[in-house]
Amino acid sequence: IEKGEGNTPSTIKKIRAKKGCNVRQTLTDVGINVYQSFTRWTNCKGKQLCGTCIVNMAEGGMDTNRKSMDEASTLRENPETYRLSCV
Repeated sequence: IEKGEGNTPSTIKKIRAKKGCNVRQTLTDVGINVYQSFTRWTNCKGKQLCGTCIVNMAEGGMDTNRKSMDEASTLRENPETYRLSCV
């Protein structure tokens, strides 16, 4: 996880997720909010409907499940390493 706001330097935190886990839930469990701004309140609560929980799987993306047609459609304009964390 890389996080930096404004002029604050980024900090990197690596998280190892269990096989088959829900990334959104794993991040939430360690206190990381995947939502930005008002989407913290307007998201679909992990039902794969809104596309607001996009994360960049910088490492380990090849070890995840295959993108569904819905996820691929939602992420079509993003880099291949981007995934919906609720899947």
